[in-house]
Amino acid sequence: MKRLISGLLVTAAAAGLYGEITFSTPVLNSRNEILFGVTHSQPGEFSYTALFSAGLDTPDAQPLQLTCFPEQMSLLNNGSVLRIKNRYGISLYSVAAGSLMHTPAGLTEAVPSRPVSPAVESVSPDGKWICTVKKTGSSTAQVVLQNASGYTETVLIPETELSYTDVPVRWSPDSSILIYEKNGTLYFTEPDSMFKSSQLPEYMREIGRGSINAVYWTASKNLIYISHDLIYRIPIFELYTRAVYSNFTGIGSIIGRLPFPFTGSDQFSVNNNFSRMTLVSDNRTVYYLQLPRSAAFVRHLFSETITPDAGESVTFKTLWKTDGIPVIWIQRNIVGNGAISTAITFNDDYSPEPGPVMPVQLQIPPQTVSPVQSPDGSYICFHDGSAAYIYQLVNWRKTASVLCGRLISYLWADNTTVYLGSETTVSRWNIDTTEPKFLFPSAATEYAWDSTTGNPVVQADSSLYEYDRVSGSWHPAGTDSLPEKNVQNTSYRVFLGSSPNQDFTNAPYVRSLTGPAATKILYTPAGKELPSRPKIALVFDAFDNADGLAAVLRILERYSLKATFFINGEFLRRYPAETVCIATAGHECASLFYTTADLTDTDGFLVDEAFIRQGLARNEDEFFATTGFELALLWHAPFYRDTPEIRKAAAAAGYATIQPDFLPADTITLEQTAVSGTEYMSAANLIEQITGSLTNGSVIPVSLGISGGSRSDYLYDKLDLLIGAILDAGYDIVTAGTLNRLELSGADTYQIE
Repeated sequence: MKRLISGLLVTAAAAGLYGEITFSTPVLNSRNEILFGVTHSQPGEFSYTALFSAGLDTPDAQPLQLTCFPEQMSLLNNGSVLRIKNRYGISLYSVAAGSLMHTPAGLTEAVPSRPVSPAVESVSPDGKWICTVKKTGSSTAQVVLQNASGYTETVLIPETELSYTDVPVRWSPDSSILIYEKNGTLYFTEPDSMFKSSQLPEYMREIGRGSINAVYWTASKNLIYISHDLIYRIPIFELYTRAVYSNFTGIGSIIGRLPFPFTGSDQFSVNNNFSRMTLVSDNRTVYYLQLPRSAAFVRHLFSETITPDAGESVTFKTLWKTDGIPVIWIQRNIVGNGAISTAITFNDDYSPEPGPVMPVQLQIPPQTVSPVQSPDGSYICFHDGSAAYIYQLVNWRKTASVLCGRLISYLWADNTTVYLGSETTVSRWNIDTTEPKFLFPSAATEYAWDSTTGNPVVQADSSLYEYDRVSGSWHPAGTDSLPEKNVQNTSYRVFLGSSPNQDFTNAPYVRSLTGPAATKILYTPAGKELPSRPKIALVFDAFDNADGLAAVLRILERYSLKATFFINGEFLRRYPAETVCIATAGHECASLFYTTADLTDTDGFLVDEAFIRQGLARNEDEFFATTGFELALLWHAPFYRDTPEIRKAAAAAGYATIQPDFLPADTITLEQTAVSGTEYMSAANLIEQITGSLTNGSVIPVSLGISGGSRSDYLYDKLDLLIGAILDAGYDIVTAGTLNRLELSGADTYQIE
């Protein structure tokens, strides 16, 4: 009996490190089968209850997953199969048969191996190929290309930087060509050729240097590639010729020149006849440009710099209308208040010598997010947390809307049909109709067995649905009320009890009513007690630059984490609104002194106890005057440079001094490396170094912004990777104050002095 669902939760004892598992009350039928729900509360993820069934008389059989939460959705095999991927694995919905099939491998992953969404994927437009990012290290991954069946796969990119949001590939509109980035160089391939020995060598398929952001496919199957400041057009049928004979023919046809170099973090988009272009620089300034279709400079039509408010970040998306004029969707992400969007287009008349064009503000419902364009570009679909909207793009007219609750994911099946994956159901919506068609439930909190049909019944929203165990499909139930929930029959009684495993809030038990009396936990991991998880503090140093703060606050909010921000007086004076955002978000705020001066450099001033006391007191008073909050009595000296005398003076003022395990290298700039030879480490290298040296009580510092220098990337921009790596290593993330209290209580020795 104890092995009943060990297959489902076999990884729980080893990998259930990021949240708690809660079981819903098991429900029993006369055939000794149970229904039970599993809720995994996981940092950075949606929390939902997945429904399973299992047989008590067949303890070695895999439980059957009945609901399917749409964390990620894609279409395979030209739309004939809806593929759903979530923390429990992969499920396939047959559009023709209406049946839902869960892959057996998915049933062993009830507790995921990392604290974020399932591995990010890029599916080809025809649904025949899938590129998946597979984690290989704390900040490294490989990209694997597989066919839709999953039976054939090959490594496309052996090593790349891990991402939870993007795959460094771009599919051509007809799926025939795949562009990928490898070690800073762009290559192309035909997906099926990756499985053949006769393919051209990779060096003969090179496009040029650059990040994956440097290429864009137009709907007319032209590849647009930017090299430094030159913009090239390569028709799809010329790719092989251009690559093989690039020394003679060049990369492609030059269609424009930018007035500044294109960087790997910039984004651009081009219309179908490659006459207009949008470009977003530094995720802040948006440009609308005319392409001359020659080596001349682009013509500037419009630009605007979006200056985010404190605690706010901005994302952009270009949607091309059929007339070749863009709609630019601007989404503001506000910490603590979700997202709100605006959209603009332009009064561009396509004159041969256009002057500056004026933006036109488009009307959209408030708090709408995440537009998705139909395959032919005619419509967009977006949602606002309660309804989905369809707008005709060319004239910005609302053509349909439907109440659907909060959407998790959605995608177009064709030009008139959308799959809507909400928190409660997955449905198929023909935009010419008023109601979407129910396909299957996403989750279930209320469930029971139908005594007449013997099938499971769940309640989703206000409706009841029944699962046909023969066909594997869901349909409206033939009853108006949820059947009675039974927890006992002639053979067994099932109930919830406490769990000896700290990762589980409870445990399902079964009591045998025939034969030898016995009461057992239904699965093995719950009987295994795990040791206490070690803890580390994640701290952020705010000196005099707020770059990265909005993204940091958003990621911490997503993971429901509280961190410690050491705030310098200069930061406080320059960024009072941003300081208020940190404090009101509930993060621990500590002192980084009132000035950025190196306190170990005594030239020009005397650093004694009075100086330290006054500096700490001034920062404390200014923080209170600005925010209305008190600073925590924690500090560290600017740049972590202090002496025993300085720490003693701070202690006399009531402050505990923290010291990190190692001095942060995320402040070392490219300029410092060039001048002094100081070792430069990318964000990925820093994450590998950090996770390789973690110990119980470690203090991990991250700097916000860098003044007087530049880096190729910043650790604060890769905070999701850092958090994932720390949690993967088996550590809880707490505040520096929590570590200090644990140290004072004698629980452990930490890096607090």
